[in-house]
Amino acid sequence: DLTNSADLLQDAEGIERLDVVCDDSMYIDSQLQRNLFKQLSSISELVLDGCKLTKLQEHSFEGLTGLKRLTIAAKIAYWGAQRSLEVQPLTMSGLSKLAYLEISDANLRVIPDGFYCPLGSLQVLNLTRNRVRSIENLGFSLPSTVECGDASLQELQSLDLSHNELQQIPENWAVSKLRRLQHLFLQHNNISSLSSETFAGLNALRTLNM
Repeated sequence: DLTNSADLLQDAEGIERLDVVCDDSMYIDSQLQRNLFKQLSSISELVLDGCKLTKLQEHSFEGLTGLKRLTIAAKIAYWGAQRSLEVQPLTMSGLSKLAYLEISDANLRVIPDGFYCPLGSLQVLNLTRNRVRSIENLGFSLPSTVECGDASLQELQSLDLSHNELQQIPENWAVSKLRRLQHLFLQHNNISSLSSETFAGLNALRTLNM
């Protein structure tokens, strides 16, 4: 459980990597306390393994200004489909140096508009083993009300959407605008058809796994 972790992290100042491993045999929700990482600006890699987070509040990782890799292997999927991780538009606020983001085994269904806005350096996005059914629920299509526009994902080189519940991929989906994307993983979904123009614009693409 992460609820009472603040005291345990007091002596972690100055470290570069932090692995938080929760007992995945315990069926208890985990929570991130506000300002939990505020003194840990030196950390470049954070792993949350087996911590059954059902909600990540805005500014959940505030203070981790040097973070480059974030792995959230929630393992909520072990509970079945009833529970899922919810994220907010500003959950990733302050993580401008983040290059690798993984949110897996979380039963994640919806990523809100603006979620990627703080992540201007993101190169690898791994959303494998979730329950996203629609491309529109991935947070890639930004309305005019979201100020960051498309700039937040323009450095993205690898996108893993495998083991979700995607059914259709529209012709003009937002992923086709990711000009630097080299690796795209879509295997183990429920995709029934593709347009001939689905991957138009992805001129840098080297790997496509369906």
